[in-house]
Amino acid sequence: MLQWSGMPVNIRKNIKKNSAMSNMFHEWFMQNNLFDGVKNPTERLKYFLKEIQRRVLSEQVIICSLDKNKQSLNVWETAPAKSEPILPENLTIDILKFINGSDKTWYLRDFSKNELISFGLKQEECYSVIVKNIYQYSDFQTAILIVNYSTILETKIFDFLEFIFPVLSVLVQNIFLYNELIKKNEKMKNWAKNVEERIKQGTKSIIEKEARYIAMFENATDGIVVLSSAGRILEINKAACEIFANKKSELLEHNLSEFTDEKNKLAQFIKKALSGTQIGPTNIKLKTFSGELTDIEITMKYVWYRGKKVVQCFMRDVSLRRILSQGLKNAKEKYETLVESSLVGVFILRDGKIQYLNQIFEKMTGYMRSELIGKRYADLIKHDEKFVFENKIKNELNGNQFEIRFITKKGEERIGEVRLNRAIVNGQSEIIGNIIDITDQKKLEAELFENEKMKSISTLAGGIAHDFNNLLGGILGYASLILSEISEDHEYYNDIKAIADTTKKAAELTNHLLAFARGGRYRVEQIELNQLIKNVIGILAHTPDNFIKFKFKSNNDKIFVNGDMQQIRQVLTNIIINSIEASSNDAVIEIITKTTKIKEETDLNGFHLKKGDFVKVTIRDYGRGMDEITQNQMFEPFFSTKVSGTGKGLGLALVYGVIKNHSGALEVKSEVNKGTEFTFYLPVCKRQAEKTRSAVKKSDNVSGHIFIVDDEKVIRDVSKKMLEREGFDVVTASNGKQALEIFNERWKEISVVILDLVMPDMTGEEVFKKMKQIDKNVKVIFASGYAPEDREEMKNFTYERFLQKPFRPQDLISEIEKVSN
Repeated sequence: MLQWSGMPVNIRKNIKKNSAMSNMFHEWFMQNNLFDGVKNPTERLKYFLKEIQRRVLSEQVIICSLDKNKQSLNVWETAPAKSEPILPENLTIDILKFINGSDKTWYLRDFSKNELISFGLKQEECYSVIVKNIYQYSDFQTAILIVNYSTILETKIFDFLEFIFPVLSVLVQNIFLYNELIKKNEKMKNWAKNVEERIKQGTKSIIEKEARYIAMFENATDGIVVLSSAGRILEINKAACEIFANKKSELLEHNLSEFTDEKNKLAQFIKKALSGTQIGPTNIKLKTFSGELTDIEITMKYVWYRGKKVVQCFMRDVSLRRILSQGLKNAKEKYETLVESSLVGVFILRDGKIQYLNQIFEKMTGYMRSELIGKRYADLIKHDEKFVFENKIKNELNGNQFEIRFITKKGEERIGEVRLNRAIVNGQSEIIGNIIDITDQKKLEAELFENEKMKSISTLAGGIAHDFNNLLGGILGYASLILSEISEDHEYYNDIKAIADTTKKAAELTNHLLAFARGGRYRVEQIELNQLIKNVIGILAHTPDNFIKFKFKSNNDKIFVNGDMQQIRQVLTNIIINSIEASSNDAVIEIITKTTKIKEETDLNGFHLKKGDFVKVTIRDYGRGMDEITQNQMFEPFFSTKVSGTGKGLGLALVYGVIKNHSGALEVKSEVNKGTEFTFYLPVCKRQAEKTRSAVKKSDNVSGHIFIVDDEKVIRDVSKKMLEREGFDVVTASNGKQALEIFNERWKEISVVILDLVMPDMTGEEVFKKMKQIDKNVKVIFASGYAPEDREEMKNFTYERFLQKPFRPQDLISEIEKVSN
């Protein structure tokens, strides 16, 4: 029977089951003396991995851990030692996530069902691999990876590994325990050091406190005398010596009764103080060494001094008060003048009632001083914030500022920034408060915050739309190509057409996002707004289950605006649908248009209106209305109050973006259970004659190669197929650098360049400028998932032709014909 020191019992039992394997394992584990002289578990692991690599003839053996929270990889050890992992980190993470929670041993064939991992292993030329979890925990897992081992004796290798994996698991757990012991040891050292430091600090603190007490005693402005139970002076500070007009050494050990004719009164004070009764403040007449009598205010209480009860007596020469009284009167007058002329509202409260207020406070609230004196300050505060104010009075009188909403005499709600401090006035506790009206400042801050928030959301929406348009470009392009190759009676024709139509609808959704993010691609034309509104009402009035009545009126028969017809129609549709959904059956929705003049530039709810003629469109319902929270969020993309799945949350976000990009303004008023009123402004224009569009020429006249430059492979491929099918010769490039190399060699052959504006290494603008240096007459059609108005670099760049993704074959060919002619 084998006896292997340090080998766990369960491992030894597994090995005994196979005598042949037992002998082999015994020879390997015992005769090689793997762990002789090696105490550190980490070093043992190194030896262990090295021996495994030697036995299975693998290219590399790795022990690594995956942090499940951070999704990060930590490589413990490798064999050969300190070698770079063969498998990339992201592939290793995918493998560990795939086998998470599994106790089985995983071989190369086990990963065939995972296409990502299988492809990654093939890319790294990995012809054999063994992976096994050897230690798993809720937050991390530790595994061994054996890469490219010898498959000659594969069965024996598998048996060998199945026996040694439990030993490896124990080793890894030992490392965890060893590291924990190291941390505990370090904590104990730090704790001991901390205790020693605290003892030093404690001793130092006691000495410092004693020094501070002595300094406070000696430097106190009031006289302090320590008396024995018989009245003998045991200690006296500098201020008390000045009262008696003598030195400390001359006063110590004298009895205080020697300095007063009211000896019985003094004796009674000392007796009561020793019994626990605090004396004073009260007055007594004391004599200086020269015999001069002085009025002294004294306070007495007992304290412990050197293990005995003694009396601590505080003294103050109150004869100075007569001298100071006039000065106090003058100071009070100056104080009142200062407070009354302050630019800040000042008030004083006692027991929550107003005792004083200055002129600014009167002006701020609209009340006269006589109306507020004696009234509770809380009566001025908005009802739902009274508790907050009362809590501040009780617990936070430290001068910190806070905001409170108060109601003026006219019933107007205002916002005040308040500071409160407690003071003792005439022996009573009072609260001195300062208040500044910050209502206008808060409105400005809210507008600035809203503008910044909408700007951030717009950037996000534009980025999503750009990426989505690139994807849709491939789908629509390929669907269009297939449709052009098959007849309408083909069994798949309607299916492919459905794909193309659905893609177009998805493109409309991205246009909504781009409209919010400054612009989809607007097709500006002259719109007769009243007729457009009538058309929208006509459609919505005849939808099923709609019993709403519409009332439309205008102060002009025809009102013309410049804009995108589709976008303005969508604005009207979205607002009216919201009104319909908020209204009950047989309700009325009013739509009013009115021309108006803006006499000077103005800002309205974050919108900037230039002076000029505008149309004011009001859409009013009498439905359930919106609360304040909903009004604050209603223009955010994807925010919806509808049941999950029934609304995208883009309707009002689109309204906001379209109105802003048409140089208009938007205003919303709503009250719960009373209804909502949407009002938007658009600049009006003079009626213009309609322009006729010229017919598109055929592509037969276009000669030379078409050069497609786009970082998206699917766009390059589908565009190339579109053009080759129409007989064009096509060259492609995947980035700016490659494009310039090709163009430099073949620019004479290239007739038109289709150039993506947004690429990672070089922008389309940079590539175009360098192409112009090679061929100043180069013809370029710029393409992008963004619209020209969506990005700063596109706004400031001049171009002749632009093609927005996704596009159909006929759109691409039409643009090529136009730029060629």
